[in-house]
Formats: sequence, C-alpha cells, structure tokens
Amino acid sequence: MNYQDKIKRCLSLIKDEVKTQGDTYQQLADKLEVSLLTVKRQLNAGEISMSKLLALCDAVGLDFIDVWNTIEQQENRNNVFTQEQDLAFYQNPALYTYFKALFHFQQTPKDIENISAISPASTEAYMNKLQDIGIIKRTDDQYFKFLVTLPIDFSDDSAMVTHNIHKNLKTIGDKIVSQEPYADLLLVKSLKLNDEIRAKMYEEIQDIANKYANLSQRYFELADLPEHQLFICDYLPERDVESELIVDVIAFEE
Repeated sequence: MNYQDKIKRCLSLIKDEVKTQGDTYQQLADKLEVSLLTVKRQLNAGEISMSKLLALCDAVGLDFIDVWNTIEQQENRNNVFTQEQDLAFYQNPALYTYFKALFHFQQTPKDIENISAISPASTEAYMNKLQDIGIIKRTDDQYFKFLVTLPIDFSDDSAMVTHNIHKNLKTIGDKIVSQEPYADLLLVKSLKLNDEIRAKMYEEIQDIANKYANLSQRYFELADLPEHQLFICDYLPERDVESELIVDVIAFEE
C-alpha cells in the first residue's frame, strides 16, 4: 500500500467514525468552521495536506497516530471471513450480494432498497443478519460500521469456495467435452515429481497466485472488470484397469 492509498484509508476511517457517532457532514463542517462542500471535498479528495488530515481526525476525536498505526498493521494482512460468515453467505447467496453492494460498491441500504425493489422489512432483515454474523455493527436504524476491512476473501476450505469450484468446473468441463470455444485459461501438465520438489512447486505457484490476488483485492476490487476464477488442482488420476486392457472388437465407430 503506497502513501496515497494510506491517506485514502485514513479518510475512509474518518467517514466511518462520523457515521458511528451519528453525526452529519454538516456538523463536522461546523466544528472545522468550513463549508459543507469543503468537508465533502476533503473527505473524498485524491490528495489532502497533512494539516487538513490532522484537523479532520481531531474533529471526530481520532488520534492520527493510532489511525496510521492501524493502517500499517493491516497493510500486509489478508483477512478472511469466519466460518459462521462463510456458512451464512453459502446458505443465503442474496445476503452475500447485499454485503457486496454495501461494502464494495458503497451503496446505502436505501440505495439497495430502491435499486433492488425490496421492502424496508427486507432491508431490516439483511442488516440484522449482517450484524448477527459480525460483518457490521449498527449504531441506530440509519447508521452502521463495518467490522471487516479490505482485503478480505473466503478461506480456501470455505463452503462458498467449494460450491463455486464445483459449479464452475462442471461448466468448464461441459465446454471442453463439447469442444465449445471459450476464453478460459486451461493448462494441463502430467508430472512425475518426488514429494520435496512437488511441495516446492506448490509453494511457488501459491506465492504467485497470492501476489495477484492481493493486487486484485487492493486496487481492482471496485473496477468495472470481469471476475476471473483461478483454480489450481494437483491430483492423482484414477486408473480404470479395464479401460487399459486390449479387448476383442469387431469394428470401431467412425
């Protein structure tokens, strides 16, 4: 995370704190003795002076050093959903879609309600469930705070990941069998390696995959790009003894 990204993260934490306290941007502007437009520009700025950043932190009661240290500690940490959160998303796919709208696309509950044409009662159910599984903390009916931070993803053994692997492998397998043209990357290699070299290969592949996964999560999460799924599988193929035998035939099908 470069310096500018850390500044943006600071501003994001300040905005979260404003919501948590139940204040408005107008109240923040009054504390700073500036206009509402000025506050909005500062909180969403690509660049901001350190003096203005310190003033914003002070106005919402945050210690800048504590905020900066928090960001530094999070920089190299890959967060994963808990088992409870993973299971809730797996059992209720719409809940995960709702979470992404809130977290990644920064839509408000009211925005989602209008876009998806759901009832206020449904909104309440979604928000309560996200709070129950520790994704958000509600301060009142209107405001909430995220309890998860970027980058965040599912663990390798999650129910969501396993389900998606099964679904997508079947789709790709059907395309391969039907020889239907498709743009997915397919790499198949037969290897004979001892355990030590195989483990080293796996470690190197995992490092490369993690490098690009982190790049995706940190910088392209909100980009309007197609989402690719990378699945790497090393397995011992089952051997069908009967299929390897030479048997009597009359003719082969053309």
